[in-house]
Amino acid sequence: GLGMNEYELSQNKQLTSYDVKDLNADCVFPYDDESFDKVTCVVSVDYLNQPQKVFDEIARVLRPGGECIISMSNRCFPTKAFRIWLQTNDLEHIFIVGSFFHFSGQ
Repeated sequence: GLGMNEYELSQNKQLTSYDVKDLNADCVFPYDDESFDKVTCVVSVDYLNQPQKVFDEIARVLRPGGECIISMSNRCFPTKAFRIWLQTNDLEHIFIVGSFFHFSGQ
């Protein structure tokens, strides 16, 4: 697992290991190229300061044929979400995330 909250990561019984990292401070994942079959991003894509760079990293660490699963909420903290997210609706959020995949080569 990769996330900002060490306590939450440590309590996640699904994880066998985890790394604590603020992707808004440093977008580079601490993993080798083509390390994962699946990557998930759970209700946090709208809080990334540099989402395209994070999606580039997702593309880098996924193995060929790997999958990325993004979950989104229709609620957010307006002071933390990036501007275009606040100016668009739920359907448009899908297109925004799709563009991140498109431009990362996914």
